[in-house]
Amino acid sequence: MQALTDACVHSRDAQDVSGARTLDPFGHTLKTLQFQELADQIEALLPDRHRIEKLDRYSLAVVNNFILYPVRSVNGKSAKAKDGSVRKPVSKLRRRMFTALGPAPYQPSLTSEWADEAAEDLRTLIARLGKGTRLAAISYVCSFDTGLSDVYWGEAELNVRDGSLIFHDGESLSVVPALGGVRRGLPTVADASDGVGSRAFDGGAPPEFDLAANPSHQTPITESEPPQPLSIDDEG
Repeated sequence: MQALTDACVHSRDAQDVSGARTLDPFGHTLKTLQFQELADQIEALLPDRHRIEKLDRYSLAVVNNFILYPVRSVNGKSAKAKDGSVRKPVSKLRRRMFTALGPAPYQPSLTSEWADEAAEDLRTLIARLGKGTRLAAISYVCSFDTGLSDVYWGEAELNVRDGSLIFHDGESLSVVPALGGVRRGLPTVADASDGVGSRAFDGGAPPEFDLAANPSHQTPITESEPPQPLSIDDEG
């Protein structure tokens, strides 16, 4: 699955460039690129057999009436994508997507996910695509340390209580081994004091920078950034 490999590589690069000692840059970048890279790859490989539909902030690739929906697994108890689970609390949009487009659950819920008027955006998407549209979940395991390690896709229901994916059918996908032997770690305080900086370089000597003080420098006056809009699919 080249698209997810590329998304993981670019997200690791974003983490490196940020110099952050938390994994927030990696996670936020991957959350966006998993959709973007997949849509771009499908558009290149199947130019006459796909559609790209917008839902919330993301572009969804649709092939043969299947919406391809990547989900990064956060199941710490299993390294298998087939045993994947989503981050809790499960967003309303994600719950509704699996309810409306996924397979009939083995144990139907007693409550309806369609009661809220906020589901109108999903109703509109289904109306555009047709009633035969279904959801193909692409569960994958990816970490900053080891990269992409496992991918499984198929039709799955979502347990909204614990976030687990229950696949009714599916298969494993081969993982591009570009990151198989490459491990990365977060920068430490010691790294920052070495004079090298916190960015990781894959090979060769890091560039040298002239860090002499600029006597004409003045501390800029900055304004606080406006609050970002809350996404209904904010858990990644």
